[in-house]
Amino acid sequence: MLNKSTIATQYHEIQNQICQNLQTLVGVAVFEKENWEGNGGGGGCTHVIQNGNLI
Repeated sequence: MLNKSTIATQYHEIQNQICQNLQTLVGVAVFEKENWEGNGGGGGCTHVIQNGNLI
């Protein structure tokens, strides 16, 4: 049975895979990661990339 923690982990893994692949395509830039928590609960991880060859 899936629970909230399992689903969150799977989404973070997918997000990391997407960012790693984009980073490979972009070449020179890397993603900066910032974990955050919401005031009312919840949270996430923001990925930002700048000054790449494509993005």
